Amino acid sequence: MNILLIIIIFLIVVIEILLQLWVNKLRQIYNNSFSWKKPIVTNIITYNRDKYPTYLNKEYIKHMVYFYDRYLGTNNKPNTNNIETYYQKNKRIVTKYSIGKNGERKNDVFKKSNFSSYGDSLCFGRFVDDNNTWQYYLSKKIKNNVKNFGVGNYGLDQAFLKFKKNKEKNLDKSKNIIFLFGPEIIRRNVSLWKHFYEFGNIFNTKPAFIYNIKSKKFNLIKNPNCKRRQGFDFKILEKKIYKKDIFYINKFSNYLWKFPYIISLRKYPTRKISLILYFTYVYLKKNYRFSINFIERSNFFKDLSTLGGLYYDFIDKAKMYKDKFYLNSTENVIRLISNFCKKNKMTCYFFLVPSYYDHKYCQKYKKKYYKSLKYIVENNNKSVGFYDLTNELIKFNSDRIYADKAYGGHLNPKGQKVLSNIIFKIINEKKNKS
Repeated sequence: MNILLIIIIFLIVVIEILLQLWVNKLRQIYNNSFSWKKPIVTNIITYNRDKYPTYLNKEYIKHMVYFYDRYLGTNNKPNTNNIETYYQKNKRIVTKYSIGKNGERKNDVFKKSNFSSYGDSLCFGRFVDDNNTWQYYLSKKIKNNVKNFGVGNYGLDQAFLKFKKNKEKNLDKSKNIIFLFGPEIIRRNVSLWKHFYEFGNIFNTKPAFIYNIKSKKFNLIKNPNCKRRQGFDFKILEKKIYKKDIFYINKFSNYLWKFPYIISLRKYPTRKISLILYFTYVYLKKNYRFSINFIERSNFFKDLSTLGGLYYDFIDKAKMYKDKFYLNSTENVIRLISNFCKKNKMTCYFFLVPSYYDHKYCQKYKKKYYKSLKYIVENNNKSVGFYDLTNELIKFNSDRIYADKAYGGHLNPKGQKVLSNIIFKIINEKKNKS
């Protein structure tokens, strides 16, 4: 009996040591530099590396110079210029953008402006030059400057708060307001710190409208001010939002590998084991030419090959569109925007635009996993102009209208033109009806 117990304890210790060694090795190999442009993010996160993540000082300085905003979390800093690069067929493509005095992306086609746009990177027009955005093309069609206040990584809540702030400070006098965003907002609208669900996105904290069970109301949780002269203060974050962020509670803390690793394995075991096996296979194939045909032919392996560790992020996002909590949270923001526009006698449009993988998914399966948002918005706000542009966009081949072929891939100049044509048609139809 004693011998059996010793053997069991010995095996547990050996498994624990091996598990620690290999998990940390995979974490080091693949997550040493997080990148959402490549399917390399493993979702393998460890307590010692990721609960209080390290970062390069130059990345922090860049964030402070170009994006940090105490109130909104992030924003495009006025009177700045920047470049962004992406790769297409191993070719490096450089794009440039300029931000004007009021935080808008420069679009000087016309001086007169009665249209403004707010939203995420799909609204901003990431990975295209200033004269290739959908706002630029739309401006030429309506002979009116369409201001671009879009910001990368934004939730619809941040877009609303920026819009409201601009109106209060008289920085935006437009009477026609466009809110354009991707399906990703279902998560962003309830997030307080992006790192808890976009592992590695460590500088992006934000405010959010969070539902309070006791009061049965949505309360604005302010952006936590975690900026210090010496850098990013994670201790302040832990104190202010760790227990308030739904993704820390439901995702991050469950994904986290911490001692003992065997016990950590109890949380999301299928995901953790499948990701370890997949990235082990990738490692062996790359370094030792190891391959098994029937594994690579399986649909599960193909899905993981396409998105890497982000495969499970996509699955989670799709599930959220079946969950009333997330749907109601987004619908609440849309309602706030709509009411604000009505009160101030402004015309408001909401445009839902698929990113690259959303587009591929809809073309492949002939369905939209996010169609429930349009339903719940229109059911609760019958007069709201909510337009899902997916059906129009999937008429075009994904690879022809998107710049980067990544998880959150953005439209290329051709795609931006197509998008401007669709929006122009809707605006005209609404104008003719009124």
